[in-house]
Amino acid sequence: MEGSFAATSHPLPVQRAARSRFRGARASHRPSGQPDVFLLATPGSGSSWLTKLIERQPGFRCVDDPFCHANASLHTALGATTTETFGGDTTGSLERYFRNLCQSTMPQGGPAPRRPFFRRTTHRTVLRIVRRSESVVSWLMVHANERLGGRSLLLVRHPIAASLTQRLSPHLEMLLQRQHRYLSEAQRREGARIVACGSDLERGVLAWCLYNLRALGSRSPHWNVLSYEQLLLEPERSALYLADCLALPDTARLLKQLGRSRKRPGSGLERQIDGWRERVPATQERQLMGLLELFALGAYRTGDPLPAPDLWLSAPHAAQPLPRHRPGGLSTWTLSVYG
Repeated sequence: MEGSFAATSHPLPVQRAARSRFRGARASHRPSGQPDVFLLATPGSGSSWLTKLIERQPGFRCVDDPFCHANASLHTALGATTTETFGGDTTGSLERYFRNLCQSTMPQGGPAPRRPFFRRTTHRTVLRIVRRSESVVSWLMVHANERLGGRSLLLVRHPIAASLTQRLSPHLEMLLQRQHRYLSEAQRREGARIVACGSDLERGVLAWCLYNLRALGSRSPHWNVLSYEQLLLEPERSALYLADCLALPDTARLLKQLGRSRKRPGSGLERQIDGWRERVPATQERQLMGLLELFALGAYRTGDPLPAPDLWLSAPHAAQPLPRHRPGGLSTWTLSVYG
């Protein structure tokens, strides 16, 4: 009896593993000429969620965080060393690296058959770029559309909310050193103070500023910008905007997935957008938001959980005028932000 039970129960995981390897061996990427998507974000900004939404679109596959140091083997396999990727004159190496990522059959060292959105054949790539250097941001802002023919999106979220959601500063000192030549003397002094004795929240907001210094400080007209807050509050307008600027073919599917995310248990909009205020006193908020003023980043302001008006999508992005939406219970939100 025991022998019979063992013979029938154990082969199942082995069979599943064999099927996964077989599916992976048959996976192929065949670029169709349609634009790939470059999603630039900071940790904790909701980029994993948005990447999954894009990956559900027909023909897409994902390359996740290609500039993470843990992907050193990936850099080597695709012809770019860590030095070339993160510093110095990167024009040639970055273009080669991105082209290889977008054209390679196995950009992450092999297909992932057990991923929920696995496809045997894909035609477009979404690259979720979170950890990156200033040189990578500068190059992408100028050349992502021009040289790679891609579509670019910058996803932003309130710096305090992002800092509380995910730790942004494990390598803050190294990040500060890389940005050194772009900083003023006052910014360097404040950065050094926070690295030496700042709180975890100060370190997180400083990291947010350094990550977005170039991306938000001097945005390229080719870059599209969307906030996490508007993605939650106005899914219809956001979906239409994403479908237009990223050339996504199935707007209905995108709207459906956004609607499911809003309705899932525990997804109260106020808590996701405004909940951090329960943990951060007003005096501490003013101190933290002073860092954005120091770095001349006007994307978010003290006392307002929503982004600045110039980062909020206005009516022309929608097929028809959408009603102004004011979530209940957040008395500090103003209608003027919604254009």
